[in-house]
Amino acid sequence: MNEDISLGSKRRWIELAVFLLIVAIGVGSRVWLLDWPNFKPIAALCLFAGFMFSRYFYAIAAGFCILMISDWQLGGYQWQLAVTVYSSMAIACGLGWLIKTRIVAECGVGLSKLHLGGFVLASLTMSTVFFVLTNLAVWQFSQWYGPGIEGLVTCFVAALPFYRWTLAGDLTFTLVILGCYQAVSVLVQARTMEVKTSESS
Repeated sequence: MNEDISLGSKRRWIELAVFLLIVAIGVGSRVWLLDWPNFKPIAALCLFAGFMFSRYFYAIAAGFCILMISDWQLGGYQWQLAVTVYSSMAIACGLGWLIKTRIVAECGVGLSKLHLGGFVLASLTMSTVFFVLTNLAVWQFSQWYGPGIEGLVTCFVAALPFYRWTLAGDLTFTLVILGCYQAVSVLVQARTMEVKTSESS
């Protein structure tokens, strides 16, 4: 019983540390990487948060904290566009949660080729969702493009360079975060084995 309580407490402290790290990296990148249009780790962090945290709410909270703090620093934008941005990050969290509950439940905790494929597919999906939702909002609620199909097509064509950056950023940062996660997991497992070996000898 005491061991279970200790493990639960350790898990909460780990999740708190990861939560703060995710928010700090997300806010910092969104505020300081202004010269890299849409090449940010925000969606990748939300994807990882959904995968990492024990509750979906924690992942949503991390993603929304990143957006709210950085929006406060950078200045606001149309609420309709903000809704699509926040919704896109919530979907990214949901994709990470889906990977954890489906793939990990079937194949185990350690990362495998199936996990990697799931993350790559999720990365491409969340990039596309963000592209579609935000540009629909821009076309519908801004004065930049005319109504009708012609205006919609013009809006999406004009946004294609940003879509390229979004795809590249989401995929790059997803793979980087996964690599860091795997490296830390290997180090922790090795350290745990060392401790068990020393205790048994």
